[in-house]
Amino acid sequence: MAMTPVNSPRSFGDYLIEKELGQGGMGTVYLAKDTGLNRNVALKILRADLSHDPEFARKFLEEVEVTASLAHPNIIRVFTLGEHEGRLYLVMEHLDEPSLEQRMEQQGKIPERQVLEIGLGIASALQFAHEETGLIHRDIKPGNILFGRGDIPKLADFGLAAGARSALGQQDEIWGTPYYVSPERLMREPEDIRSD
Repeated sequence: MAMTPVNSPRSFGDYLIEKELGQGGMGTVYLAKDTGLNRNVALKILRADLSHDPEFARKFLEEVEVTASLAHPNIIRVFTLGEHEGRLYLVMEHLDEPSLEQRMEQQGKIPERQVLEIGLGIASALQFAHEETGLIHRDIKPGNILFGRGDIPKLADFGLAAGARSALGQQDEIWGTPYYVSPERLMREPEDIRSD
């Protein structure tokens, strides 16, 4: 499905868009400058069709509120969410380092010690989220593992895939990245925290 472009040349509400960082099934992520706080952020603008679906919008807002409450060093911080020009958006912490997926493409094999450190950090994030909220990520993959200062691994897009799938009533459709989807989801069986 084609993306509906942002109406303003390089601005979106209080954010100046500097460049596109990537696209996914739900929307486009941009590097943007928060003009009020003068800081770089990751601005995720959802697709127009999703933004205009009332059930999706309700579920998305609920999921993001839960995600924003997760204060953990290995989870990307969510700063705010809202709607501008009829489009839902999410503002998150921006990290300059390449994702694990990009590192794997650039470096090939990741050293075992580093893999263990990344795994421990992400496991800690998942345990925290599961214990605090019961939220299931459902899309753990190298592209959703980013790195902060000191090479700290951080999990991105927490809960967004779950919100999209349930809100759109697409229980028969499998959301997520094919190589990383849990067996439970492929078999259309109930998922729980073990699915992550």
